Amino acid sequence: MGYGGLVFFAVVLGIAVPGPAAAQEVADSVVGMCLERGREQAVCDCAAEALLGEIGAEDYATYEAVGADFLVRLSGGQSMVPAWDGAVAAHSESTGIGRSSIFAVTNPAGRAHAGAMRDCGG
Repeated sequence: MGYGGLVFFAVVLGIAVPGPAAAQEVADSVVGMCLERGREQAVCDCAAEALLGEIGAEDYATYEAVGADFLVRLSGGQSMVPAWDGAVAAHSESTGIGRSSIFAVTNPAGRAHAGAMRDCGG
């Protein structure tokens, strides 16, 4: 998918996508997942920026979309594993992308996110 298609897709979903040379803006759920782990806001902002740079906009958008649903499920009382699995299943159903393909994006993104949090001082 080209940049224009990604921007259209992101606008439909309400996901922040960086412009080619614009200031980078990160999606709230990526920061929110970091805050959920007890990290400070500055660490989470830094980690989200670093993650976007590391994994790219398309994978970041997938991770962010699943993460948004995950946070809603956590706030509704689900524990972490069922909340994540449910969010992946819902994303799979809404996009038609297989769950294993989503996990192939979100699992490395989650590892990279954890590394970025450590690198940013968290």
